Amino acid sequence: MSELLGIAAGVGSAVFGGTAITGIRYLAPSTDPFTLAAIRFGIGVLVLFPIACLKLERWPSLRDLPVVALLGILFFVLFPVILNQALVFTTAGRAALTLATLPLLTMAVAAMLRVERFTWRKAAAALIALGGVAIALWGGLAQAPPDSWLGDLMMLGGTLFLACYNIWSRRFIVRSGPLRFTSLGMAVSMPILFLIAWLNGGLAGLADYTGTQALVALYVGLVGGALAYWLWAEAIARTTPTRVAMAITTNAVAAGVAGAVALGEPIGWSLLLGVAAVAAALALATRPDRR
Repeated sequence: MSELLGIAAGVGSAVFGGTAITGIRYLAPSTDPFTLAAIRFGIGVLVLFPIACLKLERWPSLRDLPVVALLGILFFVLFPVILNQALVFTTAGRAALTLATLPLLTMAVAAMLRVERFTWRKAAAALIALGGVAIALWGGLAQAPPDSWLGDLMMLGGTLFLACYNIWSRRFIVRSGPLRFTSLGMAVSMPILFLIAWLNGGLAGLADYTGTQALVALYVGLVGGALAYWLWAEAIARTTPTRVAMAITTNAVAAGVAGAVALGEPIGWSLLLGVAAVAAALALATRPDRR
């Protein structure tokens, strides 16, 4: 039951994160990427930290604090910065497809570190999910800027960092608790994000937000910041790194559906087929391992 709850938490995190991408798209023309990250995780930590103080979980020990802080910077600062920089050179569709390689990279790194046993069934599930994301994003993948290979390479490096985070963070999450681990990592990262946003002049533009933009920013922070990242930590604590990584393949699909509903973006046969392929891959990956 704990394993299934972990997988469900991972899928929920990826789906909520995917819907938040629609809000980020709406805010992007008037807000720089660093300010968007500061908004997202600033609201997230304001919500999560008080709840973490009330919840009966252990805080990370003093011995673990340096590693927890570094993992927070990796997850909430370094990865978003790499993602934002990659999108300067490549398209959102190609970046999403590269991110969908996370299960394969996580499986490879976990096997090399002897954290998780390699199985051909999980490898097949990861390839099916990757194919499903490719089908769902088929139309956007054809639009390749001249330097898209550079953005794709950056995105692959960022995805490798995310795979390492999934593996390295698990024992620290289990030793303390998902909520307190996540809120502390966000709290450590906040000053860095706000400093970058302030130096770029992005914080000054928040005063010009309309009521609709403020509501969208609140949604991005509450759902895409607090809820999505709390669920991701819960997933890491309850199941294997590869199964958590499989959930990320639902992110691009959820973003496509949310974009169609909220922004009027078209839903074609490729998106529906991609949803079916990702669902089949998750069903295959969540089957219990034979001992």
